[in-house]
Amino acid sequence: KNGITRFSPMIAEFSAFVKEACTMSKQQFHIRCAPGEVGNYVFLPGDPGRVPKIASYLKDAVPIAQNREFTTYTGDLDGVKVRVTSTGMGAHPFLRIGTCGGMQPDLKPGTLILPTGAIRMEGTSQEYLPLAFPAVPDFSLLEQLVHAAEVKSYPYRTGVVQCKDSFYGQHAPETMPIHRTLTDNWEAWKAGGALGSEMESAALFITAAARRLRCATVLQMIWNQERTAVTRDVDQADDDMTHAIAVAVDAMRAVIAKELNSSVVRVHKNTDFTSMSNHHLRNQKLTLKAVGLMSKILGLPDGWNYSVAGLVKICREGETAPCMN
Repeated sequence: KNGITRFSPMIAEFSAFVKEACTMSKQQFHIRCAPGEVGNYVFLPGDPGRVPKIASYLKDAVPIAQNREFTTYTGDLDGVKVRVTSTGMGAHPFLRIGTCGGMQPDLKPGTLILPTGAIRMEGTSQEYLPLAFPAVPDFSLLEQLVHAAEVKSYPYRTGVVQCKDSFYGQHAPETMPIHRTLTDNWEAWKAGGALGSEMESAALFITAAARRLRCATVLQMIWNQERTAVTRDVDQADDDMTHAIAVAVDAMRAVIAKELNSSVVRVHKNTDFTSMSNHHLRNQKLTLKAVGLMSKILGLPDGWNYSVAGLVKICREGETAPCMN
């Protein structure tokens, strides 16, 4: 007895360690979030400090985790769980909310840039797909961003952006051994009509393509070094992210509404199997018994005459089945 008493603190500590390890094993390694803690719809700001501001657009938003550079909040948007993670990972669709610098002299800071493609001058995406594969957003998400910007009458442009790994390769190329290459490339991208320079969209678009996910980006242009070079005005810097966040939220709201209001439930049946849409299985508004009843009904023969009496006959519990109450 004394031996057990003496080792009890060690046993308790070990049990706590095992419990924590089991919990950690269910969490995504970097963002420390487990399945069910966050929604499938995701906003991706680059700055962890921007996460609470975006989360303020959600109902009942609460912080879920903070690990390394990843800060995660989750909240409600029109009845659906939505996540905000600083350049995070793990669900879809993704909408990145970020900033960029301008590359065309006619673009005023404060303009929203909605990328239709990204120049892959970074290394991460090359670990997923060859350079010949284009970095482009999901078209349906891009459409929703454009529509949201137009409805709000915010100034915006669609086009190609340049993505790089080094901030100083753009802003201090003369300090780099390859300064001629950096300068020549910059001039070529400008001549090709590239709108802005940033650091994330190319990697996100390529990763989404490789994983068969949906992703798009809205960027707030906060500075334009090319405009500064030809003119000086009060619009040279604009780091207010309100327009970018509002457009992203409205776009995500439209995506959610479209998917939840879809009336198409696809079912394929043969003798022993029924393949059905995940729509009702993943709908967080439905109770477990509602999901079960819907799955039961979808598996019935096409010519089956739907009625409560008929369901009672094929359920073991009969009229006492929970879904009949």
